[in-house]
Amino acid sequence: MPAPAGSAYPNWAEHFKAAMVASLAELGVEFDGISQTAQYTSGVYREQILHAMKHRADIDAILEQYRTKKAPAKKQQSQKPVDDAELEAEAGSGAAEEDDGSSGSAGYFPYKPFCASCGKDLTTVTAYDDDTTELTYVCTEDGFTETVLLSEFNRGKLVWKVDWPMRWAYEGVIFEPSGVDHSSPGSSFQVGGQIVGIFGGERPIGPMYAFVGISGMAKMSSSKGGVPTPGDALQIMEPQLLRWLYARRRPNQSFKIAFDQEIQRLYDEWDKLDGKVADGSALPADLAAHSRAVRTAAGELPRTPRPMPYRTLASVADITAGDEDQSLRILSELDPANPLSTLDEVRPGSTRPRPGSTRTSPPTSGPSCATNPTPNSSSPSTSPPSNRYGCCATASPTTGPWTA
Repeated sequence: MPAPAGSAYPNWAEHFKAAMVASLAELGVEFDGISQTAQYTSGVYREQILHAMKHRADIDAILEQYRTKKAPAKKQQSQKPVDDAELEAEAGSGAAEEDDGSSGSAGYFPYKPFCASCGKDLTTVTAYDDDTTELTYVCTEDGFTETVLLSEFNRGKLVWKVDWPMRWAYEGVIFEPSGVDHSSPGSSFQVGGQIVGIFGGERPIGPMYAFVGISGMAKMSSSKGGVPTPGDALQIMEPQLLRWLYARRRPNQSFKIAFDQEIQRLYDEWDKLDGKVADGSALPADLAAHSRAVRTAAGELPRTPRPMPYRTLASVADITAGDEDQSLRILSELDPANPLSTLDEVRPGSTRPRPGSTRTSPPTSGPSCATNPTPNSSSPSTSPPSNRYGCCATASPTTGPWTA
């Protein structure tokens, strides 16, 4: 898929992956990335693909158990409102909800070639010879057909419900958390647990984590797009605060992230906890969550040299309309005995200030300018500034989710 217009990256995935990698670095997350595009196009998985095609009848038999989705049982009335996302998860994803390779009349094939004409994977395998590995496919998009030798062909991939367990076995994965939707009957994690044995592996262990929502927005969907990214959250939250939202909860506990005035309350809670940790009055559970938020195995994350109340910084940002000289003057007068020498002292350590945003609702797409009041409003915006100190400028556009 092409990258958004004006992007410096070659495709959609690389465009959003770059932003995700930058956000993970700011959050102190270190990882070794494995590009599935590179793995498939270089032929790394060739033997696994041929193995899957050889054992396609076994894979098909497993998938067949889940292709008919039963209607979910009616739930008893609960005093607690149920989130739409939770209902979707309880209903299950079902193998029939995804193209698992069974759409062709020639039989089941767990492999999807990319069309040589249009480049899409809207193809159907019409014939395959196990001895010669000769494969014929037709594109349902433009009618293009081609015959190739799968033993030499690198322009395609296994369907998702087979691809995931194949990689568990190939990479020797032993621990991998997954979302609640992957733990429902017929989901890729549950089905993959049976398919992985065909590749000589075992399903990894790992906790199920619940959905994370956005206040004022329905369930986030990376496939539908238009959802906030970690970079959006880091425009108004210090990395420690964003980590704390996760660290203080169990993985299977759903919660929502606020992009509105609720952020002020979150900062108040965080500052209060910071104080308790400093004076030794924090409870053990709170201390553990704080520790996971502020440091990783590699060490402590950079912190704001001189933290100030978020409400104060938000007010100053509004009053001065982002003028740095005026902001420095007002903030310095708050502590005349120890005035600020630069605004960098109230910014998160080792990071540059991020553009502020007038968004009081979840970001969707397109730039927003913090130098102007909300449309049809005569009063200036009171939306949260970026991190602890925000400068009024044009915010970076958010055009969609990161796609791996």
